[in-house]
Amino acid sequence: MLEEQVLALIKERYGEAKSEQKDKTSIKDLEKQVARLEAKKTSDFEKYKLGKITKLKFIESKKSIDKELESLSERIDELSKQDEVVKGNELTRELMEKYIDSVLCEGSIVQKIIWK
Repeated sequence: MLEEQVLALIKERYGEAKSEQKDKTSIKDLEKQVARLEAKKTSDFEKYKLGKITKLKFIESKKSIDKELESLSERIDELSKQDEVVKGNELTRELMEKYIDSVLCEGSIVQKIIWK
């Protein structure tokens, strides 16, 4: 009985599969963009070392790429959190270890859950 109550509280707090993504971009697509930007940054550095672009132009390009990389990183984190939903009808050890620090019970009623 306690397990059912705890599982219901976990689902209430962390949500059950309602994956409404604002944009259809997948994490893999974002990771490909990150790789492309990292390659561009390396390419620009090589151009700077060879004297094909100025130091100022390299710094501006690097700052721009770093801003884009930070934005993509935030979006990847956001999407990975959205994908992380509680599914299933069984309270497992993994769920307990991941979300719950302790459970305070009185008889057969959950009084309080201390979340991680």
